[in-house]
Amino acid sequence: MIDTFLKQNIMTKKKLINWTLLLFMSIGLTTLNSSCKKEGCTDTTAANFDSGAKKDNGSCTYATPDPTAAYDVTGLKEIAKGYAIGAGAEIKVYAKEDLFTGYNFLYILTLDSATGNFLGEGQVTVSPLMEMPMHKHSCPIENWESDKPNSNGLYENQVLFVMPSSAGNWELNVEYHNHTINKMGSAKIPVTVTQTTNRLMDSFIDSSSANNDRVFITYVLPEKPQVGLNDIEIAVYYKKDMMMWPAREDFTMEIEPTMPTMGHGSPNNVNPVHMAKGHYKGKVNYTMTGLWKIDVVLSRNGKVVSRNNYFEYTL
Repeated sequence: MIDTFLKQNIMTKKKLINWTLLLFMSIGLTTLNSSCKKEGCTDTTAANFDSGAKKDNGSCTYATPDPTAAYDVTGLKEIAKGYAIGAGAEIKVYAKEDLFTGYNFLYILTLDSATGNFLGEGQVTVSPLMEMPMHKHSCPIENWESDKPNSNGLYENQVLFVMPSSAGNWELNVEYHNHTINKMGSAKIPVTVTQTTNRLMDSFIDSSSANNDRVFITYVLPEKPQVGLNDIEIAVYYKKDMMMWPAREDFTMEIEPTMPTMGHGSPNNVNPVHMAKGHYKGKVNYTMTGLWKIDVVLSRNGKVVSRNNYFEYTL
């Protein structure tokens, strides 16, 4: 009787163990089957990527790119803007300050006119034009030569505005070839040019030239000068006709800085020499704050062409 009871008990335990094993196996197979069939976003670049998903269910979402991340206009002032019709682009013009009579650094930003997103490749050409009561004319211009912007996503252009807007109406004609869609367009953008307090530009008639050229010289100021020895850069152009204002590269130059109110000059100045494209570079020593006058003498082949030119700058 006891043996029969023990045998029945052992058989019951074996059945219990077998059922337990079957249960765990069933759970495992169910979990494995569920894992194999799990759906979700399988794109690793998506914002909601699911590392456990085995099948993509089309639920991926993506972060909206920040269009300003591709360019930087920190420290610049928006001067004006317009649309390059045909190129699908908005053109924004920036500078470090309001435009003035003299040598201005312009920074051109190109954006998709539909989305506002940054356009990172194309060709920008700027053509200034002043409309006066009796005629129209341009001025010296140096255009960005690359089809890619600078490291801040901006095209750099330099313009020597030869007179203020009080004499007429200035306009920038910005031509843009949008490489993204391979289309060309242009934007006509009115701008305002003010008269500077400092005298940063001068002009004279070069009577030694074949056509008595009107020559323009300008103090180039990429950064504001400080007390001490500073780099000085002077750019020279001439008016060939109303629309063409090429650089002049055939002068030698002497400078002499003085303080008219103090009656003294400064030592260790270095006369500017021609570097490239009508730009002459040297050193000027401003020994104290105040108003400085920089006399400029220009010569060609050892003969003085003009000695009455000067700039004024207040530190």
